[in-house]
Amino acid sequence: KQEQSFVWNVVVVLLFALRNVLLFKITDSQRQQFVPLEIRREKIMENKLHISSSPHFHSNITTKSIMFDVIIALIPAFVAGVIFFGFSAILLVGVCVLTCVLCELIFNRIVNKEQTICDLSAIVTGLLLGLNVPANLPVWQAVVGSVFAIIIVKCIFGGIGCNVVNPAITA
Repeated sequence: KQEQSFVWNVVVVLLFALRNVLLFKITDSQRQQFVPLEIRREKIMENKLHISSSPHFHSNITTKSIMFDVIIALIPAFVAGVIFFGFSAILLVGVCVLTCVLCELIFNRIVNKEQTICDLSAIVTGLLLGLNVPANLPVWQAVVGSVFAIIIVKCIFGGIGCNVVNPAITA
């Protein structure tokens, strides 16, 4: 039965192709489809290949707007942490966020780089770090983790977009 249905499918496809050949005349644009692929590819590449540095796509979305969206997305996790762990969750997240922002500010001032704390990436790093550590973690360890995340993992490698790994998760 499967062989019969396969044969019928082949017959239908062949009849449909024959009908198209008999009913329609081949136009010049359709005739170009029968030009060898290498020649068509060369003609396309002559007009279409533009070499430029990235980014190749541009939009109105900024780093700040993306980071703001991430902060909004992390609010439910933060609220759940406060409900489950109480004041210690607020303290750890606050310390991590504050330390991350201050470390980025101080590092950029020391090396005379453009300030990047306004792009909210340090806040996102602090939030992620604060939400990933245990609720009973000593505050000084949260500070050390935040300093490591921002200075060693993020800023030394060139800032946002240049780091090899996620700073918050590395710390």
